[in-house]
Amino acid sequence: MSVEEQCQWVRESLISFPQPPNRTNHNAFYGPIRDLFAAAQEGKVLVEEEDSYEELECLGRGHAQQWKFCDDNPISSKGNSGKSILASVLLRKLRWSTLGLQFNWSKVMTCIA
Repeated sequence: MSVEEQCQWVRESLISFPQPPNRTNHNAFYGPIRDLFAAAQEGKVLVEEEDSYEELECLGRGHAQQWKFCDDNPISSKGNSGKSILASVLLRKLRWSTLGLQFNWSKVMTCIA
């Protein structure tokens, strides 16, 4: 592959491939994350939405978490101990993303053991 083609695939792997409905190594904890590359460039922070967490528990949906990007960390400014992570850190920790149809490998892995 030429250098230009290599650069194109690197760009795609950071911008397009991690977009929902594709899954990444972050989905298990944060759920689908849209526009991670753009959020990292803009210095945004991924924060847990406190209101939606309480609403989901009231609706009987267990401990589902909702996350969103913010321009700064509103949780630290309020003094709460909520969860947050810089988008740039998530981008550095991006290890894989699926392409095409999704397959639930967790069921396969339990059968192998």
